[in-house]
Amino acid sequence: RALFRSQSRLLRKEENYSYEFEIEEGQELSVSISADDYIDASICTTRDVNRWLDGNDLMEYEGDDDVRECELSFVPDKSGKYVVLLVNRTDDDVDVTVDVAIWAADDQDEEEED
Repeated sequence: RALFRSQSRLLRKEENYSYEFEIEEGQELSVSISADDYIDASICTTRDVNRWLDGNDLMEYEGDDDVRECELSFVPDKSGKYVVLLVNRTDDDVDVTVDVAIWAADDQDEEEED
């Protein structure tokens, strides 16, 4: 079973925007992004975003730079809050659509729990 979310927004020039999700260990975060100009897209933590905003390099689990369309996927090894970060480095506003699915973790170890 999966949770789906779709959102479109205008990403202003030189703007960044993040979507935060609570994900359990073993669940899969799957993201499809389409934009009418080139943007950067990353999956990281809120802490990673805050460090990046403070001038440090962005630490990401998955990402793609200068794309108009991309697919990102990530399975965390621990439960927590994870962020889909969109960055518009252009001098123009960009229309962006983000489709997100969070897939349930497989119960591969179910027999071991009995």
